[in-house]
Amino acid sequence: MSNCRNDVHGLLKNRKAAGNRSVSLEMSSAHMAETVAFKPARTAVRRCQCLGLRGMPQNGLP
Repeated sequence: MSNCRNDVHGLLKNRKAAGNRSVSLEMSSAHMAETVAFKPARTAVRRCQCLGLRGMPQNGLP
């Protein structure tokens, strides 16, 4: 989890350097947590869509 927090601090530094100071650490942390939590599910759905499937298999079988 500390890697996530370090990434958030890095993103905030980049935003501040660019002049955008409107994003708080709490908002960035929450966004980072959502991104990490939901990225694998989104990727799996995209893979199914690319294969022409309508959704995720319910029983885990292809």
